[in-house]
Amino acid sequence: TKVYCFGSSECDQFPCDDDSYESRRPLIISLPSPLSISPQITKVLCGALHSVLLSSSGEVFTWGCNDDGVLGREGTESVPCKVPLQIPVDLISVGDSHCVAANSKGGLVYYWGVYRNTLKGNIGDVVRAPTPLWSQQFKGK
Repeated sequence: TKVYCFGSSECDQFPCDDDSYESRRPLIISLPSPLSISPQITKVLCGALHSVLLSSSGEVFTWGCNDDGVLGREGTESVPCKVPLQIPVDLISVGDSHCVAANSKGGLVYYWGVYRNTLKGNIGDVVRAPTPLWSQQFKGK
């Protein structure tokens, strides 16, 4: 599996080979070994300053700026690393500073980061790790 990135990488959205933090041509990014060998990537998503991959095995990998816990994990921000989820997910969405992932069969929804809007800033608390969100409301739906 290969993933290409280009554009601005001022906040480590992807690793550049030089000190310019910008690329006008697509660059291949290094993927962690589980992704470089077997599972296929089913989705690539971009937030304001972070990037997210969803694999066919239901694993989520994030990298970029980890302000307000948007990566949902600890570790080196510029390197794609796995988000610790309790079960595999098959749906994912990202915003400016948050991620939402779900297991559509089990009805479990995870949330991390913070919801922010331009008028009021952060709306709600910062969640630095994947947290189940209203799991009973989504059960079986």
